[in-house]
Amino acid sequence: MQQRKSNFEGHKHSDVTRKKISIACVKENSTRNIKRGFQKGNKLWKLNTTPHTWGAKISRVKKEQFKNIAYKEAHIKHLRNMTPQHKLNISKARKKLWQNKEYRERMLKIVIANGNKRPTSIEKKFIDIIKRNNLPYKYVGDGSFWIGYKNPDFISTNNKKVCIEVAYAYWKIKNYGSKRGYEIQRGNHFSKYGWKTKFFWGDETEKTIKEKLV
Repeated sequence: MQQRKSNFEGHKHSDVTRKKISIACVKENSTRNIKRGFQKGNKLWKLNTTPHTWGAKISRVKKEQFKNIAYKEAHIKHLRNMTPQHKLNISKARKKLWQNKEYRERMLKIVIANGNKRPTSIEKKFIDIIKRNNLPYKYVGDGSFWIGYKNPDFISTNNKKVCIEVAYAYWKIKNYGSKRGYEIQRGNHFSKYGWKTKFFWGDETEKTIKEKLV
């Protein structure tokens, strides 16, 4: 059966038409990305940047304004056209705000809550081993405990400053160059606050894990 030819085969768009198509595609992609960004960062958008209004919801008026495409596009244009000095002022203000411990910990918890699903598969494995063997450790990798702005996976429950980090080697080698590089950097950070760190990797057996934890 002979394939039917398209009516547009061999047809070339004019410069004006190509420009219209380009503008339409850019606008469509921009709108889609904006919508995706709003959905992904919804929790962050509900927060204000001043301590006395942390957790405050966006006002009804502001929500209605963002439904207006023209208003949204004008807002995006404003952000893109900010002067270097304006961006620097915003950066300084946020760095100053970051010095506030309450704000910093709140933001870090939000980042973890919106990041990887917790507990991870390897964290679940360790939680199970700890419970079955009644070991003196508890899971805190959900952002419930911090040591100098960093969140360990587990900490001891017997008044000893011992924390545990569990991970699969692939991502740590990718981000730190090697397993040892990760252990040194992470361990040095926790040691500054008087904590000893034990590291476990995804390929270790339960027997080996128990021997290290006891």
